[in-house]
Amino acid sequence: MITEDNYSRWKNDAQLWKKVIKFGIVGGMVTGVHGIVLAALVEFWYWNAVYATFVAFVTAFLTSYLLNSLWTFGVMAKNKMYFIKFFAVAIVGLLLNVIIMYITTEVIQWNYQTGFFIGIIVVPTVSFSLNYVWTFR
Repeated sequence: MITEDNYSRWKNDAQLWKKVIKFGIVGGMVTGVHGIVLAALVEFWYWNAVYATFVAFVTAFLTSYLLNSLWTFGVMAKNKMYFIKFFAVAIVGLLLNVIIMYITTEVIQWNYQTGFFIGIIVVPTVSFSLNYVWTFR
């Protein structure tokens, strides 16, 4: 039987999944931006992969904030507190990304693509969770 309480839970779950899907779409686009910038810096300008992932991440962050704040979470991007919190979450993601890249390329000595792919699994999971429960509340 559908009760008011069950409907509210379902509606909230549906809203959560809608945000997860939007976050995933934005994440896919932003991952592409990150990957293109990273590959260009490493392959064409011969940057160290650890430094290149930093620049690529910052570029992806700005794109991600704009798209997620307006579309995924439906808030105005001009709100300073959202930006500050989103930036804090991005710093956590950046640190995770750089640590992953350092371990994979410098410690284990795998290629930078492996570090990139590990990062695109770990970082978005952590980022969505923090943005959902903290940033856009």
